[in-house]
Amino acid sequence: MNSRRSQRIMSLTLDYVAQGGISATPSERKVESFQRAYAEEVPYFIEHPEYWGFYPIKGDPLGRHVFWLLRKGEGDKTVVLIHHSDVVEVSDYGSFEEFAFSPLELEEKYLQQMDTLSPSFAEDVRSGKYLFGRGTADMKGGGAIQLTLLEEYCNENDFHGNVLVLAVPDEESLSSGMRGALPLLEDLHEKYALDYVFLFNSEPYYSTGGNRVLSLGSVGKLLFFVYVKGKLSHIGMEKDGLNPMGLLGRVMSESEQRPIFFERAGEEISPSPVWVYARDNKLLYDASMVTGAFGCMSLLFFQKEPQELSEIMETFLKKTFRDYLESLQQSHRESGDHREVSWVPEVLSFADFSSDVEGVDWQAEKTRLEEMVMNAQINYVEATRRLMETMMRGRRKDTPVIVYGLIPPYYPGVCSAQDDLVISLLEELRGVSKERFETEQYFTGISDLSYTRTKGAQEAVEVMNSLMPFYGRGYSIAFDILEKWQLPGINIGPMGFDLHKKEERVLKEDLLIKAPKLLDHAIRFVLGM
Repeated sequence: MNSRRSQRIMSLTLDYVAQGGISATPSERKVESFQRAYAEEVPYFIEHPEYWGFYPIKGDPLGRHVFWLLRKGEGDKTVVLIHHSDVVEVSDYGSFEEFAFSPLELEEKYLQQMDTLSPSFAEDVRSGKYLFGRGTADMKGGGAIQLTLLEEYCNENDFHGNVLVLAVPDEESLSSGMRGALPLLEDLHEKYALDYVFLFNSEPYYSTGGNRVLSLGSVGKLLFFVYVKGKLSHIGMEKDGLNPMGLLGRVMSESEQRPIFFERAGEEISPSPVWVYARDNKLLYDASMVTGAFGCMSLLFFQKEPQELSEIMETFLKKTFRDYLESLQQSHRESGDHREVSWVPEVLSFADFSSDVEGVDWQAEKTRLEEMVMNAQINYVEATRRLMETMMRGRRKDTPVIVYGLIPPYYPGVCSAQDDLVISLLEELRGVSKERFETEQYFTGISDLSYTRTKGAQEAVEVMNSLMPFYGRGYSIAFDILEKWQLPGINIGPMGFDLHKKEERVLKEDLLIKAPKLLDHAIRFVLGM
């Protein structure tokens, strides 16, 4: 056991966690004080101030930065280490909320109120094996490991290769940090002749079998929106209209955690779709149907491309619309009403829908809404909903319709399992590691590993421009940089539990000893040391 290393990781973890930094809020800037203090106390960076800094994220409404540090050694071969510095909010901690960013105090409070905890969690608290608090696992602990190893490399003479650490904000929201870091990678490449050969992330892992899990890639994500326009009627004459809430409800129930989008990668199965937002367009109650309903579905995927997934979505929506109309017809018959349900099940992509809008300046409304997003007044979900309301007023026809499209963010699905260097690295680690580990092709927690490589970049851009109303100005992805570097990347981090919950915790032994040792060996192997 390297006690000095372990002590340093613990110290940095506690200080890092203490800064909070809730994603997509001004508090994210608080972590910069910790980051600056770190750089200003490491002798190497005091001597070489040109090797660290804060890179501004272009157009970021909160003025956030990417914190970067470079250990410049011999040669141009460079390993990149990334971690995110933001966390999710802490209201779920309830009476423990004020201690969410103070792990040692939080543990004391848990011990004092054991009767309020679940039996299994209370057992972990009693064991003394875990560090508790928001960000301990996801992922200030992994960041502390990276910063500690970087210090060690800075203290070595004749260091072969280069190690670049990137601490990025906003991973829990739109990944503005990692997307904004791509131009930084290009700038540092040109300035210091860096040849990027590998990227390590240090997100926490969870294993039911107890073995370490190394992720060789990261799941992709699309956020679909669906807008349903119905037909207005009095609620007492419901058969004269079409309730968009009922149709959206059918769409949600037929897709929520259903296998229509499932993918397999060996023994791994992609997570099922989850609806994360839904509302109607009614501002006040009255005795009439709503005219529109809007919802968002988060879809995680492995290898499929956005175009294919959009086609699956459209096929699904058309079938669901038909089935819903048939169920209405059956309901009519059962109630003794023999009127025919005459609606046509029309489904349009955003691109097709936008070409059918006239009489409203929706482009001007889009610009206004985008300004509001960039000024942190609303988010992209609300901006898209409002835009659809405006555009629907200019639709030529007044018949029911479903319109679908995409909302930021987009995470490409990536996997480095077939990369020669990854294969060699895994063989090396299996040969030297005393602990058993498993590999998975896709980290399903969503991570910034998605922005390390890409395929079909041009097609992806075309789909974004076609289906994502707010792609291109405030939100974009530097696909050209991803395509240029095609970085292999894997995740090596500490064992963590209950991420995004009040029970979030990281296993001390893994955080302080095992994970750092494995990551250190992996970095040195890639650099040929």
